[in-house]
Amino acid sequence: MNPNLVDSELATTHFNPAQQDSLPFAGPVGIHEIDDEGIQRVPAGLVNLTLMQLPTYPSGEQVAISANNNRISKILISDGKFQLINALPVEGQPFMSVEDAERIAVEMDSTASEAELLGYLNRNYPRYVERVVARAAIYNVVDRNGDFYTVVNNDVVVYGDAEPGNPLSPLVEKRRFQLPREYFNPTLEDPDAVFGLNLTYDGMLALVTMGGVVVIVDRNFEQAPIIHELADDEQVTNSIAIDEGGGIYVLSNRRLHKLVWDGETLHSRGYGAWSSEYDSFTGKLGGVSLGNGSGSTPSLMGFGDEEDKLVVITDGELIMNVVAFWRDDIPEDFVQKPGTKSRRIADQIQVSFGKSDLERAQSEQSVAVYGYGALVVNNTLPSPLPTMLENVVMSGRLRKGPTGAEKFEWDVEADRWVRAWANPTVSSPSTVPMISGGAQQVYVNGFVDGKWEVTGLDWETGEAVTRLRLGDSHIYNGAYSVIHLLPGGDIVLGGLLGMMRISVER
Repeated sequence: MNPNLVDSELATTHFNPAQQDSLPFAGPVGIHEIDDEGIQRVPAGLVNLTLMQLPTYPSGEQVAISANNNRISKILISDGKFQLINALPVEGQPFMSVEDAERIAVEMDSTASEAELLGYLNRNYPRYVERVVARAAIYNVVDRNGDFYTVVNNDVVVYGDAEPGNPLSPLVEKRRFQLPREYFNPTLEDPDAVFGLNLTYDGMLALVTMGGVVVIVDRNFEQAPIIHELADDEQVTNSIAIDEGGGIYVLSNRRLHKLVWDGETLHSRGYGAWSSEYDSFTGKLGGVSLGNGSGSTPSLMGFGDEEDKLVVITDGELIMNVVAFWRDDIPEDFVQKPGTKSRRIADQIQVSFGKSDLERAQSEQSVAVYGYGALVVNNTLPSPLPTMLENVVMSGRLRKGPTGAEKFEWDVEADRWVRAWANPTVSSPSTVPMISGGAQQVYVNGFVDGKWEVTGLDWETGEAVTRLRLGDSHIYNGAYSVIHLLPGGDIVLGGLLGMMRISVER
């Protein structure tokens, strides 16, 4: 636990500073047709990725913040509720009202063909993910004071309660940090922006731009920022992981870096810092990737007295590998594995998803980690369309989507990956998988047998043991969101046009 983050498992976009996408709570089990009474929905604009919890209020109420590219919503989650308290538009981004979101859902659901829906999207929302979604509120954190930090274009913006201690208080903007314009790369295909966000264990804010600039700044924005620029050939389309020793893990389209923050200086050499290339071909695959190279935020594996401390990614090869890097000192007797880019790579293994005819496979999701287990999904569409929104809307519902999930286990004795299981048929085209330690399942979202569903795979076997059947509307498409789990066992899914709390009990 990072003492400067909120005392909650839902503290960052990928839940914790290690970016593991795993939670201790027990999620639902079994096959359930979920009707309207089982879904509480807060409509919002296009693409809704994250939910973060605020500190419990003195009165006992629990509240969460949902952020997307056009609004910041405060939602009451106590006692099974999912009620909007208030929402703020994101300044500088195109705003969509609740009425707009509901209208868009009706218009999309009423299209009669793939061609009609594609025409609708391209007339109204051309390159929407690349130019709008990517520039706000993908990666967020909540600190121990209940301040919510998010990204809007070139700024980090902090929101909090207008009336501290009041769970029904409206949100207000509290402060803003603007990175000087000279640190943004004007030559990128889409506009450069602040992107990844995390919190060091001494309470400093760490951020990275898409153009490859890493920044450390105090949370009150009172001191001059400390800035490190990656090489000119590097771009970043992922967030950053942070460990308790000051390690900051930044994954560009060419290299994985460990920078080290010692409380005063950000080290890129010495002091335990390192960089390593990884395998990647030069193009983009699959239709859902924001950039080339790896699509994963680094995930940390191994803590405390455990023998191996690793950082795990998927690389950018045509058929991706799961790659583990030594996080700290490389064992003295370790011999570099054949075919790896450096001795820093502990091992890498090519995914197969249990398929013998796999020609292309990449993921835009971070590797979900639980213990020494690592789970990856397939996001490479068989016939991708030109833009990300087109692909995420079409995938599975109107056009054949990608299938496949695979789990690997790290063998601490042999220092290598071992295949645990593969499920070649499971659908998870764009959402971030979530592991429930309490239920020993990993949950994904896809279009199956005529409906969108949340599917739970047994963590030990990969067998589908849970199916929460939602409906065929576009509102149930997870669309890049992180699947969340609340302590009581309810799933929260960020849909294409709003955030949903799904309760089997209701």
